[in-house]
Amino acid sequence: MLSHEQLTSTYAYTEIVSLHDLEQSVQTDEVQKQEDLALVSMTLQFDDKEAAEVSTRYFLENVRELVRKTDDVFLLGTTFYFVLPGANQEGAAIVQERLWDALLWRVHNCERLDITRPIGMKSAKSAVKVHSLSPSQTLWNQLCATLEERRYFQFNADDTQPEPRAMQMHDDEALSQLAREIGVPYLPTLPHALPAHVRQLVDERLARELHCCPLGREHNVLTVAMANPQDEVTLRRLQHITGLTIYPVLTSIQALQRIQ
Repeated sequence: MLSHEQLTSTYAYTEIVSLHDLEQSVQTDEVQKQEDLALVSMTLQFDDKEAAEVSTRYFLENVRELVRKTDDVFLLGTTFYFVLPGANQEGAAIVQERLWDALLWRVHNCERLDITRPIGMKSAKSAVKVHSLSPSQTLWNQLCATLEERRYFQFNADDTQPEPRAMQMHDDEALSQLAREIGVPYLPTLPHALPAHVRQLVDERLARELHCCPLGREHNVLTVAMANPQDEVTLRRLQHITGLTIYPVLTSIQALQRIQ
């Protein structure tokens, strides 16, 4: 296994052959000093087992930097384990949501021919108070006992785009379901007070034309609310104009009209 110094000096992860190595990682003195400890798992499921190894590493490398350098990340088969020292239930839920959305986006938008898309994905999370355990309990046993599984997501068998009229729906429940199907977050309402430097990244006239609205920027990633997050032409155009990676979220035409 990589040393702690190696893990904290880079966004690394450790490949393991059994859960015993993962169990050992949560029993270290450094973890024991924490008040809270959380565990988040993400599992990818593949039809093609031969392609699963390379593809799994690719998807993990794309989301590893979404947690702290000091968080230990492990790969066992096609499951990612994120050990989060100091994180409580709320923190675990935030990390799980961030990883879930990022993985959905990456899977749906992967254009590399050597990478195989998984057929499904599931996640679970757990958090415990380190010093509230009884003498007969271990951190690992308690984490496993309190794992809460998130719903399973089944990817579509093909990459067909939704019909444009589907994106015109304004029913919250229908749009929320559509967002789950295409693997992006859904925002029923948009903030009205957006930072000027974010709004200026996309000209207002162009934003109206493309039915989109920039919401926020983090490093080289721009989050954009769109009426059709699967419009590849618009995504490429936005990336070319801004020079940033576009992270789309689904919203309704009505929500865009209200903010524009």
